[in-house]
Amino acid sequence: MTKRSGWLIDCVQHLAARSPLLVRMASKIRNQAEAVMGYALAPSPNPEKNGEDSLLSLFRGRIESFVDVGANIGDWSARVTRIAPMAVGILFEPNPAAADALRARFSDNKRITIIQAAASNKAGRVRFFQEAACRETSSLVPGSSNPNAIQIEVRTISLSETLHEMNWSTVDFVKIDAEGNDFDVLQGAKESLQKRAIRVLQFEYNAAWALNGSTLAKAIRFLDEFGYSTRVITPKGPIEYNYSEFRDFFRYCNFVAAPPNVWAEVSAGRRRSINAPEHS
Repeated sequence: MTKRSGWLIDCVQHLAARSPLLVRMASKIRNQAEAVMGYALAPSPNPEKNGEDSLLSLFRGRIESFVDVGANIGDWSARVTRIAPMAVGILFEPNPAAADALRARFSDNKRITIIQAAASNKAGRVRFFQEAACRETSSLVPGSSNPNAIQIEVRTISLSETLHEMNWSTVDFVKIDAEGNDFDVLQGAKESLQKRAIRVLQFEYNAAWALNGSTLAKAIRFLDEFGYSTRVITPKGPIEYNYSEFRDFFRYCNFVAAPPNVWAEVSAGRRRSINAPEHS
């Protein structure tokens, strides 16, 4: 773009900004554009279609321990235990009804520890908006849950503190689905991230982030400080996310972060799998 063309565009934008109608149209176009970006990266919340299950498959044979933050009724943890039946796991769930469902579901698995609390950036007690029937959009973030949600008080604890109390020096895979509180959970894992004690970290991103004052820019920069490279999970696999071009769009999708050596291991494993000879 030349200096003159940039000046002309700026003039047009200033003129358009004087029209309330054009401003409303710009807002609607922006909202539709953000929705398009969200669907392009995550066409469905179904893990079989949005790349989450494929991501787990990339780490098949590499998961001996995992943490599920916002476990709800345990669907993600159940998928992990299917591909890694000997793995030990810690499941965080602040919703009392969902925590009861987790205890029932994993009652025969002694490798699973269920913590009825919300992982966050510090220990304490906070308001939690509990939706009926263990709905997945129960949240710590005001305004993100159904208006009929019941307000209850729940315990919070940091991820690093929990790993220390459980005597876990490392963890292979951490999944965070905290309905807008995800960046607070990341901050509560700071000590573990500094030590590179977490090999792979997946977190959900959605509209509730804006309500909580969190941004994808903060999360990517925070993880980058500890040497973690963040990618977006898509049906085609985890891919580089060009933040300078796409920025924050506050629509549902999932991201995954890991140190360069872990991404190198995964890439090498994929090459070996692709090049492996077929056996009759």
